[in-house]
Amino acid sequence: MSKFSLIIEPFNGLLCLDIPSYTLKKYSIYQVIFSEWTKWIRPKAEWIGYLDLTTGPGYSKVKECREIGDKQVAASPIIALRTEPRFTDLMFIERNRKYCNALKERIKEFCEGRNCDVLNEDANKYIRYAIKRLEGHCLVCIDPFRPRDLSWETLENVLQEDLCDVVSVYPAPLTQRPIRRHRGRLFIPGVHKHMPPGFQLDMKEEVLRTSSEFCRKKIGEIFGRSVLHCFIRGVPYPILFATKDFELGKHIYNKLKSEGVCDEIAFKE
Repeated sequence: MSKFSLIIEPFNGLLCLDIPSYTLKKYSIYQVIFSEWTKWIRPKAEWIGYLDLTTGPGYSKVKECREIGDKQVAASPIIALRTEPRFTDLMFIERNRKYCNALKERIKEFCEGRNCDVLNEDANKYIRYAIKRLEGHCLVCIDPFRPRDLSWETLENVLQEDLCDVVSVYPAPLTQRPIRRHRGRLFIPGVHKHMPPGFQLDMKEEVLRTSSEFCRKKIGEIFGRSVLHCFIRGVPYPILFATKDFELGKHIYNKLKSEGVCDEIAFKE
């Protein structure tokens, strides 16, 4: 059993994102990766950055979960703010103004002694400017919960930066998009916009596995990254971690295995 327990608190009345119960497993994976990443970077750098491109309001409420009930669960921004060792500089980007305002209100107590910036922007348009503001090693979280949250060009911009490591729901959930039929074949409109060049979707294959394998291969080939995917039964997407530090990739892989927070890990060194 993992020692990384969920951050569950009484609902404070601010806006929350409604999530299915399987999302809680993703939050446990984030806790492992965030903590192990800062432990790895801390001896090497004073400036330790965190950039979240799709923050939401910071907390979530789980649909029909008796164990949690009406309480709120910390999502990626709050997990990052409560990670030890601490991130020194954090930038949160959210295009929904109401979510952005809720996050600003929530993070006040966590920002003392470090730089925290909440920006009401579309990450796909703002990403180049955000990267220019980084001063050292940065963990970039890309957790798209809307179909238009992530484009391939946005991820490409991050992966081109040597000092940026990525944790992401990627490939983004195909279940966010309507499935249609054309000339007797099923297809998902718009999916190519968030996939690497050359991706061909064949609905006759196991889409989650084939698309994830394609992404690991392409990210490794194009950007020289060590890439892993975490798979969880019943969850319609994998969680990706990509880094140019191959020893760090191995360390994260071994820690995720030992903590037992996912059912399977596919790892490309």
